[in-house]
Amino acid sequence: MTQLKCVGVYDGKVYTNKENLVKDLIADGYKYIARDKYSGNNVTGDNSLYAFGTRPTKAEEEWLPGGNESAYMATKIRNVNFDDVTWEDEEPTELATYQF
Repeated sequence: MTQLKCVGVYDGKVYTNKENLVKDLIADGYKYIARDKYSGNNVTGDNSLYAFGTRPTKAEEEWLPGGNESAYMATKIRNVNFDDVTWEDEEPTELATYQF
C-alpha cells in the first residue's frame, strides 16, 4: 500500500496536495502565509505556519494580523509541509504567487 504524504491540515481536512490546500485557502479569503519563529515554547513562536486574510506584520517571534484583522482571523495550518516559507523571510508569502 502506498502512503500519501500530508502537506497540511486545514479546517479539519487533510491535504496530500499543496495545490488543493492553496486553492482552498484562497477560496476562503486568505491571501498570505507566514511561519512563526521557533522559541521552544507553546505560547508564541512555535514555528507554525499561519494563513492571513490581510498582510501580517513581523513581530519578535511571530507574525501578527494586519489592518483590522483580529488574531482570530489568522488560521494555523497543521502538519504543514511548506519548506519554502521560513521565519527568516522578511515578508509574508502571497498565496497567489504559487503557480500550479
